[in-house]
Amino acid sequence: MSPTRSKYTADILARPGLTFDTEIRDPKQRIQAYMDAYKQNPPSKSIDESLLRDHLELIDASAGPQISASFRMRVSPEYCSRMGNMHGGLISLVFDLCTTMCAAPAARSNFWTFGGVSRTLNVTFLRSVRQGSWVRIHCELLHIGSRLCMTCLYFLFPFLYLCPLGCLFALACWVRFWDTDFLI
Repeated sequence: MSPTRSKYTADILARPGLTFDTEIRDPKQRIQAYMDAYKQNPPSKSIDESLLRDHLELIDASAGPQISASFRMRVSPEYCSRMGNMHGGLISLVFDLCTTMCAAPAARSNFWTFGGVSRTLNVTFLRSVRQGSWVRIHCELLHIGSRLCMTCLYFLFPFLYLCPLGCLFALACWVRFWDTDFLI
C-alpha cells in the first residue's frame, strides 16, 4: 500500500506568505508582496517569520533573461552562535527562504504559485559571518520545469569594492518539488 500524499487545502494556501500573487507583473513587487504578507498579520511562532518580517530586505529582482533576486540582511545576535558567528542552520534557512522567493517571478496560474517543498539544499560554508555584519544574498533561477526548480545562490559581503577577493561567505544549490497534486 502506498502512502497517500496530503494535499494543501485552500485554507492552508490562504495563509500569508504561502502563495505568490501572479496578478503582480513586476518581479520585485511580486516578491515584496509575498514578504509583506508576513508583516500584515499578527506574529506567529514560525521559524521563518522573524526573518521575513524584520531582517530580510529585498534589493532587486529580475524576470529575465535571467530570473534572479537579491536580498540583504544584518546578522543579528539571535541568529548567532556563542562564538558570535551566524549559525549555519540559520544560513541554510535564509537560503531556503530566498530561493523560494526567487521562483516567484516565474509563477503563473497553476504553475509554481507557491514555493513547493524543498527536495535538496546543498550549502557550502566558506568562512564565518560575524554578528553585526551586513550580507547580501543573491539567487539565480537555473531551471524551472513542471515539477522541479533549481536555484543557485550566494551569501556575499555586500560591499564588493571593499572586498574584491574572498567576498563569498557561503553558496548553495537548491532543488524544489512542486506538483498540482498538492492542490485540492
